[in-house]
Amino acid sequence: MLGRTLREVSAALKQGQITPTELCQKCLSLIKKTKFLNAYITVSEEVALKQAEESEKRYKKDHSLGYLDGIPVAVKDNFSTSGIETTCASNMLKGYVPPYNATVVQKLLDQGALLMGKTNLDEFAMGSGSTDGVFGPVKNPWSYSKQYREKRKQKLHGENEDSHWLITGGSSGGSAAAVSAFTCFA
Repeated sequence: MLGRTLREVSAALKQGQITPTELCQKCLSLIKKTKFLNAYITVSEEVALKQAEESEKRYKKDHSLGYLDGIPVAVKDNFSTSGIETTCASNMLKGYVPPYNATVVQKLLDQGALLMGKTNLDEFAMGSGSTDGVFGPVKNPWSYSKQYREKRKQKLHGENEDSHWLITGGSSGGSAAAVSAFTCFA
């Protein structure tokens, strides 16, 4: 299910092939397994599971909020999220918990999306590789693919395999890594 498109997963939820809670739990499990990628600054497990439960109730009543209802998403940590720390990958904002949601976040929530967490970025989104935030660099999931590792082994024997990871690129590297690692759909 996690390798499917957003449209396919939305249809699967509507057809009852999977529940929002099951989908949320699968994504949370992968977030834990891929923690080494450093894609997330904050994982909002409790929030996501509560939202999944609410989504599931809507589906049982046939009152879906739209195509995103029950779909796990993550947002870059420079978007305000009510009740969830927003740091912009900077010590300057460490501990800041906004009282409101950014418009883009609110629109996702209004459609029933499940907020899995806040993704890593360059500090204040001022960078080009997602390597310069206080939470450390984001590692590209493709660096750990079988194909890439085999290519690296052919070139460099005996070196630490983890020292040759690729950057994700852009200031939204955490978001890109989160989607690429199947921990969320958008």
